[in-house]
Amino acid sequence: MILLAAFLGAAALWISGSHSAPRLESWQQRRPREPPAWWLRISTKLRGSAIPPEQLAAELELYLACVRAGLAPQQAVATVADAATQGSTRGSTQGSTQGSARGSTQAWMRTASMLALGMSAQQAWAPLAGLKGLEEVTTVAHASARTGASMEPGLSSIAQQLRAGAKAHATAAAERAGVLIALPLTLCFLPAFFTLGLAPVLLALASEILNNH
Repeated sequence: MILLAAFLGAAALWISGSHSAPRLESWQQRRPREPPAWWLRISTKLRGSAIPPEQLAAELELYLACVRAGLAPQQAVATVADAATQGSTRGSTQGSTQGSARGSTQAWMRTASMLALGMSAQQAWAPLAGLKGLEEVTTVAHASARTGASMEPGLSSIAQQLRAGAKAHATAAAERAGVLIALPLTLCFLPAFFTLGLAPVLLALASEILNNH
């Protein structure tokens, strides 16, 4: 009797396994495939193409601090490039997208190399002017080369504008989030308002009009 029960149990397991295997294979066939490598590269590049304005402002402020401490412009730019490189390396070890950090690092490194070669300030600062938010850097460099004035006031103004723009963007994002959070509550309360508040009034008016006629 025990052998018969064991035989029947094994047969049931075999039958259920034979039926579940095709279902597993069909599920694996229907499972969505991973996106191709070229699409992952393009999406990663697009996500990392915009450099946060806070990062650019911090790099400009670091450059200004180095210049005020007595470093030459070339040395100050090299210091910022080293700091940006360390930040990019630290972010890559944490697994985050670092396309924007690499773009900022390369721009600072090219500017440092051009300053070391003795190129004009307008040409040397051109790589940084290619970054969104730093378009006015070449104007400041050109004015400094033409008049001999320091670049510090102009770069400080650009950093302040970046900070203000980032703050305004964060405020707008918070306001949009508040609206999106309140929208589900509005959708929940509107039916109750129509049912409990507006519908009885309309029914009372309709019944009164009908009774008068």
